[in-house]
Amino acid sequence: MTIENIFNELVECVIKEKGSDLYILPSSNYYRIMMITNNGLKKLRQVEVDIGLRLLRYIKFCSGMDISETRRPQLSRMTYQVGGTNYNCRISSVGDFLNQESMVIRFLYQICNIGIKFKDPEPIYKLIESVKNMSGLILLSGRTGVGKTSTLYYAIQQLKTARLVLSIEDPVEIEDSEILQLQINTLADMSYQQLLKLALRHHPEILIIGEIRDSKTAKIAVEAGMSGHLVLSTVHADSCLGVWYRMLGLGVDEWALKHVLSGVGYQIMTTVNAEKMADLQYLTQQDLLIEMEKNGI
Repeated sequence: MTIENIFNELVECVIKEKGSDLYILPSSNYYRIMMITNNGLKKLRQVEVDIGLRLLRYIKFCSGMDISETRRPQLSRMTYQVGGTNYNCRISSVGDFLNQESMVIRFLYQICNIGIKFKDPEPIYKLIESVKNMSGLILLSGRTGVGKTSTLYYAIQQLKTARLVLSIEDPVEIEDSEILQLQINTLADMSYQQLLKLALRHHPEILIIGEIRDSKTAKIAVEAGMSGHLVLSTVHADSCLGVWYRMLGLGVDEWALKHVLSGVGYQIMTTVNAEKMADLQYLTQQDLLIEMEKNGI
């Protein structure tokens, strides 16, 4: 089998399972090839070092990378076609301390190709109703890879009225031609904070922030939600109430948070009849206030 055929098989396997990333990682005397799906890390195959190196060189050549550079980080993009559909891929490579090169390929799916399904339709209906609000802050939490961004995009796509939507992500995970999508680039001084300031000058009706990771981003998101924008984002928390504590931990004012939150959610992936589904718990603002009172908050 040629290197090209091996690569084609790997890419088609990732796309078939809606995987987000393809990893080509060096070991002592072989290369491990794995992918990330909604169910976590999955091993695809193990190849000899020579095959692994040839595969890396082939991908670098196809994506316009410097084949001779094996230590310094390289970033590139390429488009791959499967079944008449184009899939954009973001590629990064770097060498470790032993000068062994590794590579990660991120797959960017069009919104129509997400195909996310929900175990219980009621929570997603409540989320969609929240997205109809003209302002406020909606936050989803959950482990990496459970489809939080997909759920947010899905909810926005259900809106029947046209609204200006702008997203800031690191990186862009789902491509949507109907959304103005900005991507973080720290080398070009395009951080979340910088792009948020720029984004608000465009006066978007809906602002998607890929992830709230720090105090500055959290406070800007709250301010935007209180000044006439509907802000949707994700945070690291282990429950719906955990979202509340996480934002307080990032230094957000409690009074402001209580008034700006339109809804919070926590999502996991589960399997129902051998089919992967998103299991979303979602609390509207009223639901959240009731839960907070029950827990003495």
